[in-house]
Amino acid sequence: MAILLVRGWRRGMASDGWLALLLLLNTLPLTQWMLGFAGWYDSHDAYSTFMFYFPFSHWLALGPTFYFYFRSLTNQDFRFGRAEKLHFLPAAVYLVWRLVLFGYDIAWRHWSLGEPFTGHFGTKGALAGLSEGVDGDLELLGYISIFAYGRLTLRDYQRYRRYLDDN
Repeated sequence: MAILLVRGWRRGMASDGWLALLLLLNTLPLTQWMLGFAGWYDSHDAYSTFMFYFPFSHWLALGPTFYFYFRSLTNQDFRFGRAEKLHFLPAAVYLVWRLVLFGYDIAWRHWSLGEPFTGHFGTKGALAGLSEGVDGDLELLGYISIFAYGRLTLRDYQRYRRYLDDN
């Protein structure tokens, strides 16, 4: 990913940056599984707490990232502006939600007030336990988002294919 970012910066190619982000977003859920099987959930210490609060799942950002990667590959005039940033608003709301979880459970209740964690062998706070249902709903919304952006990408691909045939 770092190689793509450096190459994109040197050559001025936005598509390399989008591809690096796409790889990161696809790698994070695998990282969660990998660390889980490495025993981080079962260690019952800060590693377990990290697993409950780090935002591994970014399904809401995957669709727009794929779409803008395709647009940056097929349109040299494409610029990522203010209107395009709105596509990432749901993903930003998700990140804010994860930050609220961390801030309330860890920073406020655990570090400031000194309260112990109550869930998962003393490694998970109260708000993180309540958020498990929300995360499942967000994953479903992410799948819908991926489908919608896949349709947009397919539509733009068909336009691009016609453009190539015409020119």
